[in-house]
Amino acid sequence: MTTCCKCSNEWNVEVEETKYCYEHGKKALNDQIKRWKSEYETANHTRQRYLWFSLIVPAEEEIKRINQQMELREKIAERKKKLEEASHDSDVVPGIKVIYHTGEVDIEDDPSMPFKLEANFRPPEFMIVAFIGLYGGSEEVIVRDMTLEALNEFAQKNHLKTHPRLRKLTLTGPDGIIEEISK
Repeated sequence: MTTCCKCSNEWNVEVEETKYCYEHGKKALNDQIKRWKSEYETANHTRQRYLWFSLIVPAEEEIKRINQQMELREKIAERKKKLEEASHDSDVVPGIKVIYHTGEVDIEDDPSMPFKLEANFRPPEFMIVAFIGLYGGSEEVIVRDMTLEALNEFAQKNHLKTHPRLRKLTLTGPDGIIEEISK
C-alpha cells in the first residue's frame, strides 16, 4: 500500500506526480489551482488563457469529488460509531447467537448451545403484501445460548413475549419444551 507523502494515510489523490491522502491532496490541489489562476490572469494571449482554463476546470471538478469522498467517509465513520454505540444498548445480550432472522441472518444451527428460542410473528401491518412477497407469510427469529436465563433476558429486552405481532414463541432446552406462548 502506497501512503501519502505528508502522512501515513493511504494515498487517494495525485498532484503533479506526488501522491496524497484526501486531506493533503485537497490542499495541494487548491494551491495548484491558485497558481494556475494566477497564470491565467497574467496570460497575454487567448491560447495561453485557454490552456490555463483547461487545467483549472478539471482540477476544480477533482476538488468537488474529493469533498464528496471526504463527506462520505465522515458519514461512514458516524454510522460506524452509532452502530458501535447501539451494540452496547440494552437489547443486546452477551453470548446470544442469532441462528435465523427472516431476510437478515440464516446460518447453520449450533446444537452445542442447548437452549433455543424460536419466535414467529405476523407480517408488519403496513406492508403485508410486500412482506409476504419477499419473505413468505411470517417473520421468524431463532436464537441459541448456553443458558435459559440469557434467552429469557433476550426475550424480555426485545419485548418478544408481549409483542403485538407474536404468533408463537417457544423456549426449548436439553429436556424439550420449557415454555410455549401462542396467540
